[in-house]
Amino acid sequence: MIFLRRLLVVVACAAACVAGCGNPLSAHDSCDQNSAPQCGAGATGWSCPSDATPGSNGSDYICTSEGTAPTGEFTYCCASAVFPAGTCEESTLITNCPSAQTGFACTGSNTPDQTDPALSCAAGLPDPSTGTTLFCCCLSSSC
Repeated sequence: MIFLRRLLVVVACAAACVAGCGNPLSAHDSCDQNSAPQCGAGATGWSCPSDATPGSNGSDYICTSEGTAPTGEFTYCCASAVFPAGTCEESTLITNCPSAQTGFACTGSNTPDQTDPALSCAAGLPDPSTGTTLFCCCLSSSC
């Protein structure tokens, strides 16, 4: 009977954790969403210890370093890089963007900053080989 109660407690705790543990943006369990950095519209603030960064695990977010918090943790502003199908997508093939910017490829007249107002993008350049327009973008608060 005691074993069964312990098992139920473990199962209940695991279910609660699945429902509320972790943060979908955090690439590291020790990163916390907070308001320490002053991020622009559409961006979310994060703080992490020195060995972690949000969005660095290939997640669909663009993050910029915003300095160090009074606690010694590093702060970041992050915005979503997920766009409706058939509009824009992040592209690692665009290699000529400045270091703090991320490359995007868009179809038609779509631009990354239309979908995510937290982004600021340079004028797009047409890519005749793919029929897309290429953009270099950064978070508006860090451009």
